[in-house]
Amino acid sequence: MSARDYCWGANNGDVVLRAYGSVAVHENPYGDVVVRQEADALEEDDHWVVIPVQDAELVAQAIIDKAKEIKSLSIAERQAKHEGQQEDREPRLALPAPDPRARPTIVKRGVG
Repeated sequence: MSARDYCWGANNGDVVLRAYGSVAVHENPYGDVVVRQEADALEEDDHWVVIPVQDAELVAQAIIDKAKEIKSLSIAERQAKHEGQQEDREPRLALPAPDPRARPTIVKRGVG
């Protein structure tokens, strides 16, 4: 189902968040749970995740647990946790960067 086929209107009870990038939870033809986010003006298709119905409660509980964990942290704790994760992702140089104060080495060759 493309973005054009999905009805985001006020009468759709599957839409759980109504805002820019509204979020809906609905069933697909195979009986799976679909979490769908409305495409923005620059996108052609919605973003969606299909969750097999037998795993939906597990995923929902994981979301609830993560939300509780995030809410329990102060803003400073959340920022520190995020910064630690970013440092792990930073690329590392194989060799140390050159000293910016160092002068280039000039080699003169004799004429001869």
